[in-house]
Amino acid sequence: MEKGHYSVLRVSHLSQIDNFSIEQQKESIETYARFHSIEITEHLAECGSGTTDERKQIQTLYRLIEEDKVEGILCYKLDRIFRNMKLSIDFISTCVEKGIKIHSVAENISTDTPAGMFMVNCLLSVNQYAVDNIRSLVKGGLNTMAKSGLKATGSVYGYSRSEDKSLKVVESESVVVSKIFKLYSEHKSLGKVADSLNRQKIETRRGKPFSRMTIKNILNNKTYAGRIVHNGMETKGLHKPIVSTRMWNRCNQMLSG
Repeated sequence: MEKGHYSVLRVSHLSQIDNFSIEQQKESIETYARFHSIEITEHLAECGSGTTDERKQIQTLYRLIEEDKVEGILCYKLDRIFRNMKLSIDFISTCVEKGIKIHSVAENISTDTPAGMFMVNCLLSVNQYAVDNIRSLVKGGLNTMAKSGLKATGSVYGYSRSEDKSLKVVESESVVVSKIFKLYSEHKSLGKVADSLNRQKIETRRGKPFSRMTIKNILNNKTYAGRIVHNGMETKGLHKPIVSTRMWNRCNQMLSG
């Protein structure tokens, strides 16, 4: 089988801005290919993070490379292939060793010249910095939310999250939460609490019976006592507690006893 040219098209999520949409990337690559008389064998498109190689289309590309079926790879930008320094270097090194050219269309560089390789290394460093910076900003934002008394991540049975990220009590679920704490304080048995709820056909948010582990997680969750815990930091929450601090402490003393 003759070797071919393959394009890598990637967006992080389906709502990505138009300039980086799959169709926009494909159009730019096909224009570049026509100008350089390159015939594209197949477009490998996907939606997902560029920080991992556990992606269907990348695995397909690696397989084609191993089978010696690739002459060249085209991408809109290098970060469409990977946004991880180590993975990028490993991938490009493999391609260089096998004589496979990588063409970055928007950046107008390829790996078949020393100048092109120099530019590739510079851009990889920039891409890695961008990823690290995004992670730092997200982490900082979550910590700021927690310090402000807002729950930073995840959903909590008994509450819904409003547009301003604050927690609002879901009355029907809060009744169940209160019942769980009351029953456990009376019986000191996760099994008896589960049996009582299941006899009443009370189900979790996912429509499942309450298990001992689910009940234990609810009893352990300080959110119900009006506290926010994130990244080892605890603050007073802005939301309405479902149980008193005294009840929460009582149940957790019983759990650890």
